[in-house]
Amino acid sequence: MSNFFKLVSNELIKTYIQKSTWVMYIILVGIIIGLAALTMSFEETGDKYDQDNWREMLQQENKDLQSEMKEEEFMEGMNTSLIAKNNYYLENDIQPEGYGALQFVMENQLLLSLVSLLTIIVAAGIVANEYRWGTIKLLLIRPISRTKILLSKYISVLLFAFITLLFVLLFSWVVGAIFFGVNGLNPHIVLEKSNGFAYVPVLGEIASGYGYKLINLFMMLHLLHDINYF
Repeated sequence: MSNFFKLVSNELIKTYIQKSTWVMYIILVGIIIGLAALTMSFEETGDKYDQDNWREMLQQENKDLQSEMKEEEFMEGMNTSLIAKNNYYLENDIQPEGYGALQFVMENQLLLSLVSLLTIIVAAGIVANEYRWGTIKLLLIRPISRTKILLSKYISVLLFAFITLLFVLLFSWVVGAIFFGVNGLNPHIVLEKSNGFAYVPVLGEIASGYGYKLINLFMMLHLLHDINYF
């Protein structure tokens, strides 16, 4: 068993000493910072509803959205949803919370599709590189079965995917904290669900969203394993 763990460790080391791996992480860093800058530029992320007149502000916002729909018909779909969301706050006497790091993390779960793509690239090259570097013979002459060698590569790719997912989550929080601040340990937000709007904890949405993406990623890698990528 110790030999197997050494194989997995060696595979991870070989993955992370490659320049291409760090280029992937640099791309993720650039995208996350860019998304934060765009969010700050195009969305009102301040604590504008912190005052006691937040109800009047929401009502005025609804009026402005309705006026905008009359002038620009293509805004009807988005504005109708925003008005319904504002009405949910008003009808349930819920004061909206300001935008913060955790909301930014929640929105960045879409980046996990990119993590899946990067994982596929790593998985596709993890065996091919052995032939390119000429190290495949050194592996095969060792007293370790071919099954263990391929399984160690599969496990190392799973670990790469999990590490990269954690990187996206943690770095998104750091960037979100710098750009937007930390709005409590577990802020709540109104989101549109399949059965209507609901007032939900952001941490719960992060756990379910990232967890679901992680399961999808695991199933995708299992499929790649079945079609002999490893």
